[in-house]
Amino acid sequence: MKMGKWLAAVCAAALLAAPACAEVNWPKEPVTINVTGKAGGSTDLISRAFGEFFSKEIGVPVVINNGEGILQLQNTHDAEPDGYTMTTGAMGFIIYGHTGTMDFGLDGYTPVAIVSEDETFGFWVAKGAPYKTIKELVDYMKKHPGEVTIGMKTSTSVHLEVVGFLKAVGCQANVVDAGGDAKRVTALLGHQIDVTIEPLGTMKGYLNEGEAICLGTFQKESCVLCPEIPTVYGQGYDFTFPANFQALLMPPGTAPDLLEKVGAAAKRVLDNPEYVKVINALGAVVHPRTQPEAAEYLKNVSVQLGELVKEIL
Repeated sequence: MKMGKWLAAVCAAALLAAPACAEVNWPKEPVTINVTGKAGGSTDLISRAFGEFFSKEIGVPVVINNGEGILQLQNTHDAEPDGYTMTTGAMGFIIYGHTGTMDFGLDGYTPVAIVSEDETFGFWVAKGAPYKTIKELVDYMKKHPGEVTIGMKTSTSVHLEVVGFLKAVGCQANVVDAGGDAKRVTALLGHQIDVTIEPLGTMKGYLNEGEAICLGTFQKESCVLCPEIPTVYGQGYDFTFPANFQALLMPPGTAPDLLEKVGAAAKRVLDNPEYVKVINALGAVVHPRTQPEAAEYLKNVSVQLGELVKEIL
């Protein structure tokens, strides 16, 4: 009788545990990564590189699904938290939450890892500009308040970078919406704007040809991909800005044990020297941030961006 009760208890425990065991029996089918951009762009190329290495780690195909940014973010947010739908969100998904463009920001996802970080964003000027360092730019703006035209795109990270910098150095400038990357570069080289913000990947050809120079990037230390370019901070100004990252995100409500398994596979990718080489070739670096570091990092970024968004609303 006692043995019968013991067997019944064991069976009951096994039945109760079955759903949890089944939940981490992942993956059993292809995984989809919703990419917030068109094929061929930097977001797409990095996502495809990660997907290729990730697929080898998890043993199933990874499908790259390109689409419009906000729609892809919404679709990932609304998906079942079963480990088969993810996105590689850039900084925009956090900004959208703070500006009210979307009903959620960081709180609308379960962060898994930071798969890449572009630390080469900085202030660029065309040849012939009367300033070739950040100090010269700041001195010029103080002597000529509001005369320097800085091109950005409204409510983007570039907009926040401009606002944060001007606040940090106590200067005024003529800040204008000059459109996306291509339009801003054209405006800069055509002397329609005086300063803009771009990554090295966009400007390297112009730099090599002597058509443009970078006054300073936004990290505390120069990026390993361009150690010759100084940082704003290193030139004596208390201004830094988070690297333009791509974060692997899952829907809200993802179970901790599933998150742990996905995160472990992502970490193996980030620790792979071959993956790092590919990402470096695409103009970004890899800091192997996975859970819980990734979530804490994004939380800190969200706080910083939230404060800057208040300045533009």
